[in-house]
Amino acid sequence: MEGHVRWARAVGAGHRSDSVPFRRSRRERAPNCGGLRPEDGSDGPCQGGGVRAARPAEHPRRGQGADRRVRPQDTAQVLQGLAAVLARLHFEDEAELFAHKAWQTLKLEPPADLARVAQRLGIEVSDEEFVPEIDGLYLRLPDAPPVIAINSIYTKPPARRRFTLAHEIGHHLLGRRAPSASKLFFFDTSRTGRTTVERACDRFAALLLMPEDWVRRYYTELAFNPQHRVRIMAERFGVSTWAMRRRLRELGLQASAYRR
Repeated sequence: MEGHVRWARAVGAGHRSDSVPFRRSRRERAPNCGGLRPEDGSDGPCQGGGVRAARPAEHPRRGQGADRRVRPQDTAQVLQGLAAVLARLHFEDEAELFAHKAWQTLKLEPPADLARVAQRLGIEVSDEEFVPEIDGLYLRLPDAPPVIAINSIYTKPPARRRFTLAHEIGHHLLGRRAPSASKLFFFDTSRTGRTTVERACDRFAALLLMPEDWVRRYYTELAFNPQHRVRIMAERFGVSTWAMRRRLRELGLQASAYRR
């Protein structure tokens, strides 16, 4: 009993007991390499041909290597930056994807050249005079090029006709899933039901006419003139002030108060 007590006291005091044999640990018997660093601070070559000991994980001391420690705020900043990049690359739906492809492929600039987009897609566009209730139509028949007809009656302002043309191009792109031998016909009026397809075509038209990058650029450039900013931006994009205000709201940008 006294031997055990004496051994416990010796170990607690950090000394070896003469009555208890002390076995050297593998770390002390290992050559000077790996986790056992030389006095000059370098790892140095492994001496004696022994197995390199694993370096224990060490926490940086205060004032030494503190800059290597990953702080929570640094991780949060990295994640926020990554989320921003992914948000720009991720397309919410096919309408956004097609609009993005049109701008990247054709190198468009505001106001978007819709005639060029239609020509690239092989669509024949014509201006026709319909009754005022009709905005436009899209027709696709087998073995024939697709056709878009826009109501050019004087009651339809140019900005509205541009939006209708972009809307009909959306019907062409979003309707590509249908078999090529099938017939497609969309008749759009001011009272057309807000179906899923119609809402997707409206979204495509807004994105094609007013891409986010350009909207934010013009919005920043015209910050000195907030009273006329919406009107100037609408002219640059070739859209109505109503469509421009709605696009700004979608992007979380504040528009000036409405003025007649």
